[in-house]
Amino acid sequence: MDKLIPKIIKDEIDLYKLLDLPNTTDRSTLSSQEIRKAYKKQALIHHPDKQQQEGDNKFELILTSFQILSNPEFKQQYDNLVQLKKQKIQNSSKLNELILNFQKDLLSNEEKNLNQRQNGSKFQNLDQLREDGLKKRRLHENKRISGDNKEQDLTTTSIYDLPLPNFIDFKTLKNVRKAITQHLAKLKYKYKSNLDIDEVILSEIMSTFGPITSITINDHDDRYSYATIEFASELALQNAIAYDYSTASKWDGSKIRKLASLLRSCKRIENEEEDLEYEEAKDTPKKWTNNDYVNDILNDYYVNSVSDKKI
Repeated sequence: MDKLIPKIIKDEIDLYKLLDLPNTTDRSTLSSQEIRKAYKKQALIHHPDKQQQEGDNKFELILTSFQILSNPEFKQQYDNLVQLKKQKIQNSSKLNELILNFQKDLLSNEEKNLNQRQNGSKFQNLDQLREDGLKKRRLHENKRISGDNKEQDLTTTSIYDLPLPNFIDFKTLKNVRKAITQHLAKLKYKYKSNLDIDEVILSEIMSTFGPITSITINDHDDRYSYATIEFASELALQNAIAYDYSTASKWDGSKIRKLASLLRSCKRIENEEEDLEYEEAKDTPKKWTNNDYVNDILNDYYVNSVSDKKI
């Protein structure tokens, strides 16, 4: 009996199932007569003299199960242990659900605020450009009417030829906007040749920090494997790179805890050079007027937006 106790606890063997007892909600109602009757039945079936192939192990487990369940004190302790394990699993599941919901709410609120700031800044700059252009045009027309600048009457000047203040760089604005919307990280984890760790498993592990857009598994060396992860938001990326991977306590109670212990680090991938190459690879913007800033506005917000629409 002493040798089998560690095996029963480690393998979480169901003693009631060994004796083929009914799987009722309240097993405390089972009487000692029912337990003894079930034991005798299973002992006859699995006795070593009748079941040579099974050996003595199955019969010894049945005997040990009967010895525990037939003792009221041992039976109560075993029932309490099983109940505590069930509660731990349920509580862990509820805690993970609460954490995920909390992270989703934070991410949703962050993305909403980010969109509002970006949209507000863009339209505010466009409105300021229009307003400054109209003011300069009125000033120019007033000078022509009053005769203060007779030389300008000999040439035709449009609003597109008027100088505008250099207060915004639209190409830089593109690069910043693209960098904000990408949340890339490089994951480093222990390489095990006998384990098949794919994108689905990595996604299940790393989604603890927040929603994931995509995962790509890269090459590996003799010690470590690497993967590229794109998170759906900056908050999820920050959670992943800030975590201390020397411990896997964040996954305690989950079925992926053992695999999560292979993680070693998660670092942000800086993509400023990629953004610049992306912009340079695009078609050269058309020159609509003599003013570069007006051309940027037309190419970025008016001409492209109209030509991109599906008719």
